[in-house]
Amino acid sequence: MLFRHRGLFTRSSLGPGCFHVLLTFFLAIQGIKPGETRAADATLAQRITTELVFEGPIEWAGEAAPNDKQSQELWRILQEVRVTRSPEPFEEFIRGNPQSPWAASLKTHLAKYYFDQGRVTRALGHWEAVWNESKTGPEGKLKALGDQALVLWGKTLSSLGRLETLEPLMAENFGAHQSEPA
Repeated sequence: MLFRHRGLFTRSSLGPGCFHVLLTFFLAIQGIKPGETRAADATLAQRITTELVFEGPIEWAGEAAPNDKQSQELWRILQEVRVTRSPEPFEEFIRGNPQSPWAASLKTHLAKYYFDQGRVTRALGHWEAVWNESKTGPEGKLKALGDQALVLWGKTLSSLGRLETLEPLMAENFGAHQSEPA
């Protein structure tokens, strides 16, 4: 079931009423009343991670936190997307800020969104980009996003029969971990 409680590109098996009950419960245990915000307590980057536009939160990843300019631009885009319902402003943000700590998370979410919409080529491009950006990095959110991208990219390549791309990818990433036959 698709619904728009706070999210734009979300899918859930829970109905809106059940989601509302769960959200109210979560806010109550956090000491927040429905409709109340704690904006004074949160940085803009923290507020961005609570805006549910995709199935999961947009998170920054990397060694350094996003700068205020990038967070302000992304916040503006989040508000715009709520009206336009188009993922294109996120694409523009990524093109204008390719090294942003927000970019990998946005690409991962956009890839899933495009895949669900049947736009497989766009999804493959984003998964490949996230993997290439993260594969040599240290453990952390960026590495986790890269691992997620690798799995979804590989699964999609396999389902499309693109063995010429999949085989070298698997050999590069899993060759050292394969056990010898007994």
